[in-house]
Amino acid sequence: MKINFKSVALFMVLSLAAVGCEKETLSDPIAIANEGATMYTVYYSIDGENSQVTIQDEASWESFLEWMVGLSREGRRVSFRRGTPTNNRMTKETITFTTTSQSEATAWADIKVKEGYQVQIEYNKKTGIYTCTAIK
Repeated sequence: MKINFKSVALFMVLSLAAVGCEKETLSDPIAIANEGATMYTVYYSIDGENSQVTIQDEASWESFLEWMVGLSREGRRVSFRRGTPTNNRMTKETITFTTTSQSEATAWADIKVKEGYQVQIEYNKKTGIYTCTAIK
């Protein structure tokens, strides 16, 4: 009886170990939601050269905006928008904003892009004026 009990106990332990080593498969995909995540694609142009970048958080977005406004201050022509790239569609609405403040230009561009506009920024070194144009 002792041999039989030891054999059964050994069989049980090995069975549990074998089941524990099996590869687990999931029948339904699990979506992991990060409520604080703000991931989106930004399409931008610098002097007519188009590119895109994926922004993963608000700090990256703020850095991107400062970079764009800084490039405009260097005399570069910049434009950018979130979401899908534009394909020479008819312009429905254009809003122009001028300021001498770099921080005001950045804040205005931030608001307009979040409202769905494509924003263009130009800086005039002689007058010190940022001309920001929002196109939707």
